[in-house]
Amino acid sequence: MKAKVESWHHVLDIGSGWGTLAIRLVKKTGCKYTGITLSEEQLKYSKQKVKEAGLEFITIPEEMYDKMRLRPEFLKEYIFPGGCLPSLSRVVSAMTKASSLCVQHLENIGDHYYPTLMHWRDNFLANRK
Repeated sequence: MKAKVESWHHVLDIGSGWGTLAIRLVKKTGCKYTGITLSEEQLKYSKQKVKEAGLEFITIPEEMYDKMRLRPEFLKEYIFPGGCLPSLSRVVSAMTKASSLCVQHLENIGDHYYPTLMHWRDNFLANRK
């Protein structure tokens, strides 16, 4: 695993897929994990796998999403307290000003995203019970 995730970290995974990363990270490190997916199939599968792993799975009902999205104070207070999604340049700038931290590895996986989704889908459908 390239990321050096510790128990005190909170990982945000946008496009969380089938839940494999969530289970692996939480079991290995005990970190807090938040995953977001648009796929109902992936959500259902992830819920089951997380339950089988003995972990907790919390979701936001679809009908409440717009209300929560339009109320940023709710998100900041209850969903992502203290959360922030700065740009890479801001992160690097803040790191160099305030610490000796540096970026050890940076990887843009955008080009792989679509083919990966297609492989996942094909494998899922081929192994569906």
